[in-house]
Amino acid sequence: MRHFILPFVIIGLAGCGSSPPEEAPSQQPVTAGAPTYTPVRFEDMAGWAEDRHAESIPALIGSCGRLAQLPSETQLGEGDSPITRAAGTAGQWRELCRAAAALPAGNNLAAKAFYERYFTPIRIAAGAQQTGLLTGYFEPELRGSRTRTETYTFPLYRRPPDLRQVEAGTTLTDEQGRALTAGRAGRRGEPLTPYPTRYEIESGALHGKNLELAYVSSMVEAFMLQIQGSGRVRLDDGRVMRVGFSGSNGRPYVAIGRTLVERGDIPRDQISMQSIRNWLDRHPGQGESLMMENPSYVFFREMTDLSDDLGAPGAFGVPLSPGRSMAVDNSYIPLGVPVFVDTTDPVDATPWRRLLQAQDTGSAIRGVIRGDIFYGWTSDSAARAGRMRNQGSLTVLVPRATAQAAL
Repeated sequence: MRHFILPFVIIGLAGCGSSPPEEAPSQQPVTAGAPTYTPVRFEDMAGWAEDRHAESIPALIGSCGRLAQLPSETQLGEGDSPITRAAGTAGQWRELCRAAAALPAGNNLAAKAFYERYFTPIRIAAGAQQTGLLTGYFEPELRGSRTRTETYTFPLYRRPPDLRQVEAGTTLTDEQGRALTAGRAGRRGEPLTPYPTRYEIESGALHGKNLELAYVSSMVEAFMLQIQGSGRVRLDDGRVMRVGFSGSNGRPYVAIGRTLVERGDIPRDQISMQSIRNWLDRHPGQGESLMMENPSYVFFREMTDLSDDLGAPGAFGVPLSPGRSMAVDNSYIPLGVPVFVDTTDPVDATPWRRLLQAQDTGSAIRGVIRGDIFYGWTSDSAARAGRMRNQGSLTVLVPRATAQAAL
């Protein structure tokens, strides 16, 4: 789901932990059953030998860079589960991270041998369930301008200075009594008040406050960018502005995909990012009204010094790698570990088996066997992310040095 990239989800309620809201893709309940973690052999993992292992090493090195910033005793993962103990501490990753950095670039055999030497694969299950829901997300690219023009009239707003998170132990509710996560700060000592809704913001509640970060050509594009949480704005001079999530107005999220299904406008089995976008484009008047039913509104910040060939940072604080990074439920899978994914391609249904790095989270990404694959930012990435909603299995790789004592 930060400055974090969000997972794109289609039907339920969602916003990758520290991320904004997003639409939920699941047509089934969250994976149920107690988690089980079973060591397996690399040679028994279908598709392992065929992966291009060297392509996963830069993403792993990115995770290693983050681990190097942490105190040595910092535990990967949450709680005291077997997989958390097996993942070890930041200090216990130092040796294998040095070995990864020393690998010859592009050498698949050396990369494969490295993983097999330093890691133990652990198959994840939920009770009797061996597979779970895998979805996809991407980083959209829009055309836009830093200033308002005849073409670009819809603003992307910076985080307002009076926006505050609701502190733990306090409660703020909207007009219907629903809990809010953020509000507007008043004078010192005064309680927070609800922040304007999407409708109020689109109607001018923030005009004149000098919060405009950039402008895009349509309300639909701005809305979709808020669902994703980060993206690229290609300016008229050819330069690209990278924008990332900087907060929301704290209002509850209403998934318009669910509304379209409930109203019969889009059949449930056809709901996707593309079908939602197409419906909004075909019904501009109704579409604007529908978007206003979602009171949640996302604010952005400009992100500088990001490589053009990487995505925005995920929840682990590492720039995401197309096809090699994923969001997970870090209650069950520690951030920073490699995860071998066995699923099918959303376009041609061929086997898709690849080693990814757990580097992101998302509030819609919940369950033992649940993942959201980062596809990148191209038109092909958008097509795959929007269609991805397949079953698959997950096998976590943990350091061999810590796995034996924990499992």
